[in-house]
Amino acid sequence: MIEDDDNFWRDPSPEAQAARVPLGLGGDRPFHVNLAPPAYERLPVDSRAVPCLVRYAERPEGSFHRFYRVNWPHLPMWMANRLPRPIDIDQRRYIAMDLLGRLGADASPAIPTLIRIAREDRLPAMRRAAAISLQRFAGEDQRVQAALSEAK
Repeated sequence: MIEDDDNFWRDPSPEAQAARVPLGLGGDRPFHVNLAPPAYERLPVDSRAVPCLVRYAERPEGSFHRFYRVNWPHLPMWMANRLPRPIDIDQRRYIAMDLLGRLGADASPAIPTLIRIAREDRLPAMRRAAAISLQRFAGEDQRVQAALSEAK
């Protein structure tokens, strides 16, 4: 995950410095790769979460949410402090697909949704995330093997 964290530059603690490696990709400051495992990996997720994760994985960002995400930083401070910070829908979709892949056989009801996302999603990053999640099912289902060979 490549990130450009402003808080990292303002208050560089030794823990934050140790967990990030500069890549020097140009610009006025280098990007960093976060080597620490994501917090969602520690979540106790089981097969009961599959329907919710499928819903999150297949729901793209709507026009209202896009409007809110784009305009929230331009609100006056007094108003922005009273409204919730916008959610990054693409990150939420990626996390849902990653968790579905980590569940393995327990998430087999999600296979058709992941195949559809891998074939039809408008964002290449989401198609790639769905394909990575499907790779964890590759030995179990013929539909998955066919979808992965088509995606390559």
